[in-house]
Amino acid sequence: MIFLRKSIFLVIVYGGLLLTAKAQLNADNSQYLLNPVSINPAMAGAEEALNVFAFYNKQWAGMDGAPSGINISADAPFFKRKVGLGLMLTHDKIGVTTDNQVFLSYAYRVYTAKGILSLGIGGGVKFSNTDYSQLVALHPDDNYYLQNEKIFALPVVSFGVNYAHPSFFVGLSIPSLVNHRYLPEKEAYEVYDQLKYANYLLHAGTELRFSNDFSIEPSVLLRYANIPDETKWQFDANALFAYRSFLWLGASYRYERSLSALLRLKVTNQLDFGYIYHHELSRLARYAAASHEVMIKYTLRFKADAISPLDY
Repeated sequence: MIFLRKSIFLVIVYGGLLLTAKAQLNADNSQYLLNPVSINPAMAGAEEALNVFAFYNKQWAGMDGAPSGINISADAPFFKRKVGLGLMLTHDKIGVTTDNQVFLSYAYRVYTAKGILSLGIGGGVKFSNTDYSQLVALHPDDNYYLQNEKIFALPVVSFGVNYAHPSFFVGLSIPSLVNHRYLPEKEAYEVYDQLKYANYLLHAGTELRFSNDFSIEPSVLLRYANIPDETKWQFDANALFAYRSFLWLGASYRYERSLSALLRLKVTNQLDFGYIYHHELSRLARYAAASHEVMIKYTLRFKADAISPLDY
């Protein structure tokens, strides 16, 4: 239970709603390093196999009400590898607010002389619910604010493009073409589609091979978001060291935000395990503990490997 007075209740509730929006906008988790479909629908089916992912993330472990989430997704190629389809189910929780989302991805692939150009679109619905019953008022007048629990159904639409070459990849995506904001005075969300408030992601990487056994896979993720009074540009710098496509050790730096370590292990030809550890570098470091992400991946491969930007 969370105890509060009316003077701070609105700050916690509406601040929690804002923090949820920021967490989604800033893509605070790093699962895109293991599953790029999570930020770009054009990546659906890119690995020429049926992939099933299960992720669990816990941000700022040990902090009461800190964000956590479960993500289950699957994607595969269809129609002679010209089309990729994906399905993603997510469950995110922060404080007393819970978001559940169902999301579908469609990618159309054009084979060029030297690579593959993919165009993707995604759509779904997010169900957002704030459970005020978990809050306890310290003053009788505060009980008014602990009523009227509602579940909101919000549309989610995304777009992406990706080009995969045997030695590099580059992709651009807009994870949320339709935006929504909470209006406290109406106790409802407003949906708007102004692209100037959208979040733009540019993801690119390559592979540098030293021998048949060792390689390094550097990549970057640039973000731009037109948010008042916030940093509009952010970037991640990543490097994965691979050994025989069996073991990956990596590091990631998020500008002024966090430093992360990554482990990926291919347990069998079909089963992968991944773990990401985040160390906070922002002002939250004095209050927040580390963050963790765990992945299990199952792969059912249909035929010989083709160009796979997911390897980067």
